[in-house]
Amino acid sequence: MRIRRSQTVALTVVVIIAVFVGAVAVWFAVPYSPLRSEFSRDVERAQAAAYTDSADVFVEEDFAAFPAAIQNYIQRNGYIGTPKYSWVHLEFADVDFRQGKDGRKLIIDYDQYNFAAEPRRLALVESAVAGVPFQGYDYFADGKGGMKGVIGKAVTLFDERGPEMDKAALVTYLAESLFIPQSLLRNDIEFTELSEREVEATFTYEGITVSGVFTFNEAYEMVEFRTHDRAVAGEDGTMTQVDWTARCADYLPDAHGIRLPRTFQAVWNYPEQDLVYFDGSISRATFG
Repeated sequence: MRIRRSQTVALTVVVIIAVFVGAVAVWFAVPYSPLRSEFSRDVERAQAAAYTDSADVFVEEDFAAFPAAIQNYIQRNGYIGTPKYSWVHLEFADVDFRQGKDGRKLIIDYDQYNFAAEPRRLALVESAVAGVPFQGYDYFADGKGGMKGVIGKAVTLFDERGPEMDKAALVTYLAESLFIPQSLLRNDIEFTELSEREVEATFTYEGITVSGVFTFNEAYEMVEFRTHDRAVAGEDGTMTQVDWTARCADYLPDAHGIRLPRTFQAVWNYPEQDLVYFDGSISRATFG
């Protein structure tokens, strides 16, 4: 039986499409991705440059010049007597994440490292949109901040940089500085006591100045950090200054006795209402 040329062409097209779809499925399934590799290389370089002497531990005198609320936080949350760790690694799984007021809701995994010797924060976002892998890289390093988003491991959706990103990334590092207290000793962060349980922090680095207010509860757990120094990007790319708050709760001790919050929220404080765009729990915390 003879097969018409048109049938042969159609069969060839079907085979090519099937091979292409299969190749894409395999590409999506394999663990490797260029953005994840970039993140891992940056983490490895930063860890190689960091050093923790296990014999060099925190003592109360290290924080004698700090406001009472900071001293109480350090003492009551188990840092005294522990090594002056150079970095902390926080892993979040199944975080509820929202892309702006009218944006898509996603479930993401969030993997971040904060380093103490200088302000350096590296975070990888992993999710999927309609079954297609999405990854983001949120960073502050060498005085520069940025956020990159890639879909399908190959197509760059955005690559935001510039002064607004530098400032936003630095103030995020400041918000999390209490979780790696060596950063308070190694960096020139100025603290001003506003009340018994409120402390304003101001940090200038590489010509960038940011500030915010830490709030503590009666147990001197840090439960909130609020700042005016972040901007949110609109759909047209314009940046608008909006207050930003980080909320923490559910403090529990780790294997070393260090008490860290287990739940986190990141909130845009719009004039009309708050938008919780990051709502997650730590699945694992590691110091090094």
